[in-house]
Amino acid sequence: MTKSCEATAARLAAATALLLQFSPNSFNPENDFYGKLVSALDANREHFEQLPGRSEDILIAIIDGRGADLAARNGNVDASIDKALHSEENEKFVMQKAFSVIEADLLKHPQSILYLQQVVDAMIEEIDKGFSDEEAVSDLSRDAHFMGPFGLLLVLPECRVDPSKFLQWKQQFTDIWDNVEPTEDENEIVFEDRYNAYLELAFECGIKRYSKE
Repeated sequence: MTKSCEATAARLAAATALLLQFSPNSFNPENDFYGKLVSALDANREHFEQLPGRSEDILIAIIDGRGADLAARNGNVDASIDKALHSEENEKFVMQKAFSVIEADLLKHPQSILYLQQVVDAMIEEIDKGFSDEEAVSDLSRDAHFMGPFGLLLVLPECRVDPSKFLQWKQQFTDIWDNVEPTEDENEIVFEDRYNAYLELAFECGIKRYSKE
């Protein structure tokens, strides 16, 4: 087991922040992971007071069983990003569409910032590999598991991503799709056109989000 210390507590805080935002089931007492999370938090609670802002209160609230309530809150998502991720249809798949509040204090410690960036860098590496796979890119909606991390880059807490990555991925997508043999299935044509339009919007959202004024 990793030794309890301020750095460990800070990295655990950052991981918890991401779980709160994206993974409400992690705070379900019937989930085996929940017990492991609470145990890890409890083992590091003596260092919570060394973390920024409200970090201590938030993490203790999770230990006390209030994590599910925190994760159930609705966070704010930019309208264009929401459209890119979920289209304009009113299907209301709650688990698909909802992102919880970003607990920024859990991400302010230097070790928390480092942890988040390491997660982001690993995601970028996965996306890079994915957009280099011609077969996967030619059928993104079915075969491209890396599109999950791609979508998360649009809503993650503040982190560093080179906006040129989105230009690179857009170009790779365009180069491959320019050579994809057209389907004759009308339903597939409609679906592909809509999917690709939202993807184009996602590329633009990524460029805008990570570009510095």
